[in-house]
Amino acid sequence: MPPPLFGQLVHVAPENFVGRPNSEGGNGFVKKDHADGSFDITYCMDGLVEKNVNRLRITSLNPLVTTARRTNGTDVARPSLLAPSHQPQQRSSPLTLTQPPTPPTSPRGIQHIIIQSRDWSKYDCHPNPLLVHLRDGRSKPKAWLRIDEGDYNKYEKGKKKGEMKSHLNELENNKLVTIKHELERIIHFFDRGQWPNGFTPHADLAYAYGVSVRKVRHCVNSHLRKNGSGKRKVRHDAGKTILNSPEMRQKMYTPYNYFKKLQRKNNPGVSIRDNELKEAYDKLDEHQLHEMKLGAEAEKSIAANIVSEIKTALQKTNGCISWERLASFIAGGENKVQPVSSITLAKYVTATEGFRYFVTQTLPQCTTEHTKKWRKRWSTNFHIFWEGAKMVANKVQVVYFHIDEKWFYSLVIRMHNKCVPALGVQGVFNRIHHKNSIDKTLAICACAFVPRENDMRKGGNAHKLTITRCGGMVEAKKDSYKRVQKPDGSGFHYPKVPENRLRKKGEYYFENWEITGSKVCDKDGKSKFSLAKWIADTFMKDLLDLCRDLETKLGKRIHVRGQWDNASPHTEHFLLALIAELFGEYGWVWTTQPANSPLTNIMDAAIFPALAKMVSGLQGVLAGGHYLHCEVLWQLVKKAWDDYPLDRLARTFVHHSQVAAAIYACDGGDEFVQERNGLSFGVRKACRLDYGDG
Repeated sequence: MPPPLFGQLVHVAPENFVGRPNSEGGNGFVKKDHADGSFDITYCMDGLVEKNVNRLRITSLNPLVTTARRTNGTDVARPSLLAPSHQPQQRSSPLTLTQPPTPPTSPRGIQHIIIQSRDWSKYDCHPNPLLVHLRDGRSKPKAWLRIDEGDYNKYEKGKKKGEMKSHLNELENNKLVTIKHELERIIHFFDRGQWPNGFTPHADLAYAYGVSVRKVRHCVNSHLRKNGSGKRKVRHDAGKTILNSPEMRQKMYTPYNYFKKLQRKNNPGVSIRDNELKEAYDKLDEHQLHEMKLGAEAEKSIAANIVSEIKTALQKTNGCISWERLASFIAGGENKVQPVSSITLAKYVTATEGFRYFVTQTLPQCTTEHTKKWRKRWSTNFHIFWEGAKMVANKVQVVYFHIDEKWFYSLVIRMHNKCVPALGVQGVFNRIHHKNSIDKTLAICACAFVPRENDMRKGGNAHKLTITRCGGMVEAKKDSYKRVQKPDGSGFHYPKVPENRLRKKGEYYFENWEITGSKVCDKDGKSKFSLAKWIADTFMKDLLDLCRDLETKLGKRIHVRGQWDNASPHTEHFLLALIAELFGEYGWVWTTQPANSPLTNIMDAAIFPALAKMVSGLQGVLAGGHYLHCEVLWQLVKKAWDDYPLDRLARTFVHHSQVAAAIYACDGGDEFVQERNGLSFGVRKACRLDYGDG
């Protein structure tokens, strides 16, 4: 007997289904052990329960630690540590290890059901097992037997990844014929050749394989006509195209076909029937007919060398060309007859190995030798520090923080808004004077991470330290009014009426301020947002409160390490002197990240894009997609900040450590970013929520 798995931590492999959502699998705990060998799994990440999970999908799992960098498309371990001498530390855990899954001893597969059916007699006290098996499948999704047997072919063109082909393959056809043979044998056991009440095996079998009842009734005859083969008919010209077959080019490129394309090219927008073109072609003189023959021969010549032409055009444009322009380029110009249509070109190119569409993107300028050395030095120092931190984890707890600023706008372009006139939903149009007049607010955010055992790969606890609006309250020096159009349409004016007033003299309103290092105002007396004042009055207070709480809870000495970017205000002399004084008192470290490296800061890499998306979503839900005034915008920003989950915040720090490893592996470059799924390190799959104390 296999050992019981109840309560154990396991990994469930993903599985594709038809007729219901696919299972992504993941790490979870066994909630229930069924008698038929299946299990109910409670997943760690979202708490959802998947019922009746096949044991073959379950593998044993050690207590989870985040290890090597991985991508979505491969299981090959990428570098996760910079120190060559690193030896992963083993975590002790009260959980026991599960044994490798053992296949259940009960019969599986339709072949076992057929064997049981052949041993069945009409004098048995129970109904035929094959009829029962097919009847019980009515409550399952269509083509359930194909899914259970797992013999179907995937990745048919036009289907989503993982979906099965609509046509049965040879093995499935043979199984279908075998089942139909058994049904024809069983029918003779019943009076007058009638199935018992409640059983419709032909319809049930058609549903089980996702085919028509007609196919089920005639599958045996069709099988015999094919000399006992389940293979589908193959066209004599299968695989032959105008690109690789002289016979197909000879058949397609004829003088008459060239004449038809030429006439439709010269008469765009005019509907010309084929019989009219045939009559006109028959009336051509010898000279015109000779021109048609020359045109057909030219098309054959182009089609014979079209692969090199496609390669030349795509390499010349680096793939930045539409299919229509590519067809015109191959034809020799827009006024030429196209031997190959844009649709044919698209089908050929997209079918080549490794093809994918990509979006025009910009990357930070980190290809210079100086920047690459800086990035590699930063990644080296990063892992040297954390390797040392693990050695003193019994006495010292490291707190790691990131700081950055972000502009949030009152209106952003949102794609795929829904306009449904049938349901009374119309599009929202926001009128503004100029795109540069859109209101915005600047926020400075700080987050901290407390890694478990000072090992960022093992996860930890994340904390939101502070989010501060960069600006302050100022007094209105005079009344101000909105600009409105004059009644005669001759221009604009500012009516000084109460309902048009924006600000009242003497009242206070919030004003965005420019960020500086230590100055609170410029030489003209204009207020500035001083980072030195913010650090001393706000940030240090929140950071010290967190450190005191951790010191009391963990009983360890707290060491703080943090970083931000190297923007001009961050490198001001007086500000750096203040940071050195405040952090030097405790022996803490405050560093700057490399230039042109936003991925090395979790704010730019993950937090700010997520907050901007959340604010855009709240704008639709709470403001109907309308323009947001600054005060409302700030309230939505704070709500998005408060609602951002801490487990996701913790995963961004784990992801941050993998980015440092990838930078080192690229010798300070960013080649990993240019790979497909290059920023996916498998962090979401490897991390789980831990509700315990261990």
